[in-house]
Amino acid sequence: MEKTPKCHPSILFGSFLGIGFVKPAPGTLGSLATLPLLYFCFMYFGTFTLWLITIIASIGTILAAPVFVKYYGKDPSAMVSDEVAGQALPFAILASYGYGSLSASNLLILIIAGFILFRFFDILKPLGINRIQNWQGGWGILADDLLAGLYTFFLLKIVILAIL
Repeated sequence: MEKTPKCHPSILFGSFLGIGFVKPAPGTLGSLATLPLLYFCFMYFGTFTLWLITIIASIGTILAAPVFVKYYGKDPSAMVSDEVAGQALPFAILASYGYGSLSASNLLILIIAGFILFRFFDILKPLGINRIQNWQGGWGILADDLLAGLYTFFLLKIVILAIL
């Protein structure tokens, strides 16, 4: 497979400005790099911004996927914009449920728990996540991460009800 320049706009976006090319565990690093952005947006900008991150990362993943697949193969590890979308989704939903006024320390706990849960679902791919990633093109690359984000939301909601 021919390698494309890493400065190609689709490669820059899909790799989250190159984070996806950092080894080992680029998906985990992409998710981890998303956390400060989510924390900041949750604390200061709220629901709209979290949904905007989720939507932009989702659309960008679908649009960038053909370039990644062409140069790096099916579901390339360097493409981490899908992790950004999936990691942002549970927090966009939580903010929509009115949890936008959490204290900074409770939000930090929730963000860390959300990261751990999201990575669990994204890596192990239980409960149908594995099947959904077989969808064609960018949809398969993105959909498994969004489903992992949805499962993360459900468990975070339980954590909030039980602890916070």
